[in-house]
Amino acid sequence: MAANKTPGPDGMSPLFYKTYWDIVGIDVVKAVTHFFETGHLLKAMNHTFITLIPKSDKANKVEQFRPISLCNVSYKIISKIIAQRIKPLLDSLISPNQLAFVPGRNISDNSIITHEIMHSINSHSGKIGLMAIKIDMAKAYDRVEWPLLLDILLKFGFHQTFVNWIKTCISTTSFSTLVDGSPFGFFHPTRGIRQGDPLSPYLFLLYFDLFSRLIHRAETSSAFNGIKISRGSPSISHVMYADDLLIFGKTDEHNVDGIAEVIEGYERWSGQLVSKEKTVVHFSKKVSRQVRNLVCMQLGFRECNHKIKHLGLPFCKPATRSSDFNELIDRVDKKLAGWKAKCLAHAGRNVLVKSVAQSIPIYFLSLYYIPRSVCDSLDKKMRNFWWGDRDENRHIYLRSWDFICSPKEFGGLGLRRTRDMNSAMVSKLAWKMCEDNFLPWIQILKSKYLRGSNFMDQNETPRTSSKIWKSIMACKDSIRKGLISTISLHGCTRTWEDPWIPTIPGFIPTSDHLTDEMKAQSYLVRYFLNSDTCEWRLDRLHAVFHPDIVTEILKIRTPTRVEPRRILRAPSKNGNFSVSSSYYLDHYDRFLANSRESESEEHIFLHCPRTRSAWWNSKWGMRMDHFQDYSLFEFIEYVMNRDNPMFNSVDIHLEFIQFVACLMNHFWKNRNCLLHGEEMESVESLLTHVHADAADHFQTQLSKIKTPVIVVTPPSIPTHRGKGLRVNVDAAFKEGSCCVSMMVVSEEKGLLFAASRVSSAMDAKEAELLAIFSACLWLEKAPFMSIVFESDCLGAVEEINSKGVVSS
Repeated sequence: MAANKTPGPDGMSPLFYKTYWDIVGIDVVKAVTHFFETGHLLKAMNHTFITLIPKSDKANKVEQFRPISLCNVSYKIISKIIAQRIKPLLDSLISPNQLAFVPGRNISDNSIITHEIMHSINSHSGKIGLMAIKIDMAKAYDRVEWPLLLDILLKFGFHQTFVNWIKTCISTTSFSTLVDGSPFGFFHPTRGIRQGDPLSPYLFLLYFDLFSRLIHRAETSSAFNGIKISRGSPSISHVMYADDLLIFGKTDEHNVDGIAEVIEGYERWSGQLVSKEKTVVHFSKKVSRQVRNLVCMQLGFRECNHKIKHLGLPFCKPATRSSDFNELIDRVDKKLAGWKAKCLAHAGRNVLVKSVAQSIPIYFLSLYYIPRSVCDSLDKKMRNFWWGDRDENRHIYLRSWDFICSPKEFGGLGLRRTRDMNSAMVSKLAWKMCEDNFLPWIQILKSKYLRGSNFMDQNETPRTSSKIWKSIMACKDSIRKGLISTISLHGCTRTWEDPWIPTIPGFIPTSDHLTDEMKAQSYLVRYFLNSDTCEWRLDRLHAVFHPDIVTEILKIRTPTRVEPRRILRAPSKNGNFSVSSSYYLDHYDRFLANSRESESEEHIFLHCPRTRSAWWNSKWGMRMDHFQDYSLFEFIEYVMNRDNPMFNSVDIHLEFIQFVACLMNHFWKNRNCLLHGEEMESVESLLTHVHADAADHFQTQLSKIKTPVIVVTPPSIPTHRGKGLRVNVDAAFKEGSCCVSMMVVSEEKGLLFAASRVSSAMDAKEAELLAIFSACLWLEKAPFMSIVFESDCLGAVEEINSKGVVSS
């Protein structure tokens, strides 16, 4: 929980519990465990304050306010524990049409699907028109019927005890309303769930999923039909984001009757109510006025106008003009205007711009290219605020905005230009199109525009394409820079066209020296794999490739089983795409140009602003201005010169050499972190590590070890519950080869056995992953229900524990 969340009736925020946990912690734990053991919850603990938050600036009616519940932190702990139990199950329980609060689904997925369907509706010219209904539920949370909710939970398969816990949480609630900051009244609800309760969003998803199932049943029984946006594409009947629902269908009488029956049935079963005032219908352009009026009259809804928005975007037509983003610009302007009167230093303004102002347009930037004029307007407002906006609007810009938006390592302040972030975030959509991904929006785009062809082979963008597809196609060249295809025994990775060798320039081998017959024969990479052993066929490799290329190919791990082909991101350690790495890769040259230095050895190790700061703040206090005309070789000669008067003894000179070597090593590592879009350590942290490494090396060289001592320590056997195994794995890596080993320990019998084998790997992390994988193969038939693996490689452990596919 966030430390400064608004407290509930007990007046204590999460910060209080965190600060005084040593005093109150035992009592809080007892209260929480008592609830889960007995199912009893003190009513005072579940008492809640209601505060009304206006939905608009001129709210004057009850329905124009949003009731937010302020719960006690002690209750929220219980609620969060139950919510965390439900959360991992949602993906398998909730319809794929629902894209809110489910892990792996997000708001941008809904926006992309909606954008593509509305684009197809607007460009439809068939005889039978198409329509989209934007349904708004009136007080959706407040109208949840408890008996039906509990029945739904039981039907989903939740245990009776678990359902009873939820029943206690929602039925023992009592409310008081905050009026001018003071509680007023006291009442008990008989239905509804609270906005502000961590459990409520998940309960509502399970409840509202009934609507989705009714729509699917009606579609299956042909009561009404969804729409197809292209030949061969699946029928799409609806998409949902929390309580926001869009229903798509044809405008004929049969479909309208079917939709009306579904809506009426859901209202009758659930107690929910569709808001007639806010629900609207949008039609394709060829639908006559008579048909529009009949449909609206039969459904009881009004026709959509251009002011209606869905999830912050225009509903009827895509936001393509600059005027469509006026509201976004106004939001940023209002946020910045609230700070103008405050006395803020440039450091404070930098934090506010970076963490608040630049985060407001992120949602819009992640969908498609917004007009350049909008990006420039946003940058202008941020730039004026950063330099100190005055009433007379006279600003002295001592540096260009491009330079300020460079990373700190290049002399900038770490801010980012809006259009650069727009490009990097849209590139993420293009990257997902390259992967064999089964997200609904990807399947829709592939069926609509690719129709069986490969995304990276698609060169033409139809003029009638949607704004999102044009933006994705414009990012193809950007993502080619780091594209690598994995290999598989039955895969379709192409030898001469796909990037698949990560350690050679361009990742694609050359084929100029081969005949057409040889190129055709070796068209797929699987040609070089033994179909029985999954090992490389050395005879075919040497017959086709140069020996140096063969050496690099042999570093690639061959598949040990049938694995799907994957697309990896070369600069990323885990092979996944990140907006940050794309941003740095696309604009690295500009950062260098803005810093007025080329990436020479002298710039990296001697004259970069960050480098100069490290030299000066070190214990040696060196000013690099004195070495302005030195080449790197001349500087190293200066360091190695024993006759230098600044060294009083050989030991001091040796210590200085160790320091310089360690510092330059860290400079190079940080340069690589920057190049791959990773976070760099601060100068203070860098110097701390450098001084520690240098001291360690210096003491090692001074020490005299006469007799080698070998200490053998028996393996420690950590205790754990249950009868199982604890497996310790490790790997040693050097120049493409590795040795992996494992040690198996039983709690009852101690050390059982150990094993090791020699293999090949491209880097140390892959060797550590191979060690874990090999241990899994060795223990595949072990008769133990519990096996715990331990490794000293944090990166490998984190990647395996994540839900993604291991990249190495």
